[in-house]
Amino acid sequence: MPYVDSWDHKGPFIYFLNLLAYKIPPNFLWGLFFLNCILLIISTVFLFHELSNYFSVFEMSIGYAIFLSSLSKILIINRTELYTAFFLMISVGLFLKAERLRKPAIYFIIGVLCSIVLLMRPNNAVFWAILFLMLMSDCYKKRMLTRQILFFIIGALVTFFGTMVYLWKIGAFPDFFEQFINYNFFYATASNNIISVFITIINNLKNGFGIPLVLLSVAAYYFSTLWVGNSKNESLEATPLRKLVIILLFAFPFEILSTGLASRTNVYYLSILPVYFMLFAVVMISVLVKNSEWLQPVSTIQQTVFLSCMLIVFSFATLRSFNILETFKTRIFTKEFYTSRNYSPDIQYIRDHTTADDTVLVWGAAVQNNVLSDRKSPSRFTYAFPLVQCGYATEKMWKEFNDDLVEAKPKLIIEIRNFPIPTDLVTNKYCTHISGELQRFLDFIGDNYGMDSYTSSNFLTVFSLNE
Repeated sequence: MPYVDSWDHKGPFIYFLNLLAYKIPPNFLWGLFFLNCILLIISTVFLFHELSNYFSVFEMSIGYAIFLSSLSKILIINRTELYTAFFLMISVGLFLKAERLRKPAIYFIIGVLCSIVLLMRPNNAVFWAILFLMLMSDCYKKRMLTRQILFFIIGALVTFFGTMVYLWKIGAFPDFFEQFINYNFFYATASNNIISVFITIINNLKNGFGIPLVLLSVAAYYFSTLWVGNSKNESLEATPLRKLVIILLFAFPFEILSTGLASRTNVYYLSILPVYFMLFAVVMISVLVKNSEWLQPVSTIQQTVFLSCMLIVFSFATLRSFNILETFKTRIFTKEFYTSRNYSPDIQYIRDHTTADDTVLVWGAAVQNNVLSDRKSPSRFTYAFPLVQCGYATEKMWKEFNDDLVEAKPKLIIEIRNFPIPTDLVTNKYCTHISGELQRFLDFIGDNYGMDSYTSSNFLTVFSLNE
C-alpha cells in the first residue's frame, strides 16, 4: 500500500505505473523496459504525426536525433522524470491537435496529464502551468471563461480529487500528505538557496549533457525566438505552432530552474529537458533550411521507418542502463529466457541466503532488491533519506524504525554502496535529537549480526543474522 507500507516522497502515480510494470512478464525489470517502450512509442508516434503538419521529415529527424543523443546521456530507466517527459510529448501533440482542429474537449486529456505530472513530479509541470496562464489570458481578453480552460480544469480536478479519494479510501492520505506534500514542498524546497540552486543547475547541465549540447540547445532556443518574432508579420501569427513555441520559450527557463529545486543533485532530474531541446532544434532547422528542397510532406512509410529506427536505438540504450545485455547476452534470444525468472548476482545472493518468510533490510534507496528477490522489508522506511536528514528526521521516526527491526529481526541487513550507514551522525551537533535512536540501530547490528564476505558494485556490506 503506497505511503503506509513504504515511506516515499514520490507521487502516487509512480506507484501506479510500477504496479502496471510489475504485472508485465517475465519479471519486474523487463516490465519496466516494456512499459517505457510502450510510452515512448505512443508519445513519439503521436507527436511525430502532429509535427508532420508543420515540418519536413528532415527537420524532425534532426530534432529526434538531438532528443535521443541528449536523453541517452542521462537515461536511467524507471525515473519519474522519464515518464513526465513522455507525458509532455503527448501533451504537446494534443495541444497542436486541439488548436488545429478547434476541438476544446481535447484539453480535458491535457488537464488529466497535468494532474498526473503534478502527482508524480511537480517540478516538471512548468509547461502545463504556462499553458494554463495562456488560457487564463485568453479568458481575460474575451471577458469570459473559454471552453478550453473549462475542459482543462475539469480534467485536472477529476484526476486529482479521484486520486485523493482513492488514497483516503485505503487509509493512506495522512501519510501521503506528510511524505509527498510536507517533505517536498516544505522541507526539501525550503532547504534550498539561490546560490545552491544555481550551482546545481550548472553542474547538472555540464555533467549531464556536456557543454557542446548545451550550447547547441541555447542556439536552438535563440533561433526559436527569432522565428516567433519574424512570424508576427506572416500568416503564422495565430497558428497552433506559433502558440506552442511561445509557450515553450516561456516554460524552458523555468523548467531548468525547477530542476535545481530538489534536495539532491542527480543528473537524471534533467530528463524532461531533451523534449525542449528536440522541439527548439526542429524550429531552428526549419529556419535554416526554409524553402529548401527537403521540405516535402511526410509519408506514412517515412514515419514508420524512422520511428522503428529510433525505437531500436532507445531499446539498446535502456537495455544498457539495466545491464541486461551484459548479464543475459548469451540467453536473450532463447525461449527459456522469456519463460523463467532471471536474477542478477545480488538478487540471487539474497534468495540463496534467505527464505520466503524472512525479511531483508536494504539500507538506502534500493527497494527493487526486495521486490525482485520476493523478500519483504522489516520496516516501511525502505527509503532511508528521511532518516538521515536531521532537519526532517524525528526521534519518533527512528523509534518506529528500530522497533520494526527488533520485532522482525531481518535475516540480512544490506548496506548499499552509494548510501552507507551514516555512523558520523551520532556525534553531529545538528542531529542530537536522533543520535540516541541512531546509536540504538548501530548497537542492534553489532549485537545481532555478523559481516558476510559478499560485496558487489551495489552492495557495500552485507550483515547476516547470528544463528
